[in-house]
Amino acid sequence: MLEKKKDVCNGSTSSLNTNKENKMRPFLNKLLSTTTIALLTAASTSWADPITLNYNGFANGGMSGKITKTSPSPAFTDLGAGAGQFSFNVISSSDPAIWGNTLQAFCIDVDHWLVTNMNAEYDIVSATNSPPAGLTDLQHARAGWLYDNHASDLGSSAQFDSAFQLALWEIFFEEGTTLNLSNGTFKSNTFGTVSGITTQSLANSLLAGIGNGAVSSDWEFYVLNPINPSNNQRLITALSAPSIQQISEPGTLFLLIAAGLGFVFFSAHRGNDSIQTASRT
Repeated sequence: MLEKKKDVCNGSTSSLNTNKENKMRPFLNKLLSTTTIALLTAASTSWADPITLNYNGFANGGMSGKITKTSPSPAFTDLGAGAGQFSFNVISSSDPAIWGNTLQAFCIDVDHWLVTNMNAEYDIVSATNSPPAGLTDLQHARAGWLYDNHASDLGSSAQFDSAFQLALWEIFFEEGTTLNLSNGTFKSNTFGTVSGITTQSLANSLLAGIGNGAVSSDWEFYVLNPINPSNNQRLITALSAPSIQQISEPGTLFLLIAAGLGFVFFSAHRGNDSIQTASRT
């Protein structure tokens, strides 16, 4: 029987190996990709980073106006506010490789004032961690849609950045089914006019056609929860995804990918062993 096995396999071992490998290659490539992405996602969702920031003004300028929130409590009417993309100097971070020297963020808290006259400590939490990120699935999806469709124009003008902030406020604080800053439980005045276009109307145009579906695959969102002072404003920032900057510790990405590669190599190695066993005498 051993000799018969040898005769049967001698003339076909090479083609059998080749065919088996060809069949396995797409599967292994897909497995590697899926394993790596899953591991990166797991690292991202469990990731948090204390950081100390110092306010450095609006990144590209801002616009001033008034906002009204009738619900939930505390309610207010015609509260003076500045809108734009905040810029912060990073004073300290547990992982400087991720955030570098500066960080840009938007406000998602209209019930507290932003502390601007001292260093402020935050805890950065993945928006998929809720709590403590505190985002609903709908808010997360809508913010993702806004970034997917309009973030490429951030920095083009002070008015655009201001309109983007107004749109985010509408996403986070409007309790009605329609997103429009002219009415509802959250609304604003014009926030100034540039070339005949009000900032409010520009923000409404950004919200037009907004989706309510799956969370964006192009952006990773992080919420900055205030630690000291604790009554500071909550903020949101975003990183382009997938990005190795989402990994919290140096070398983590390598270890995760190595784990994925090791699993795939082990699977491939076991598959080759079964082929070799068939040709042994």
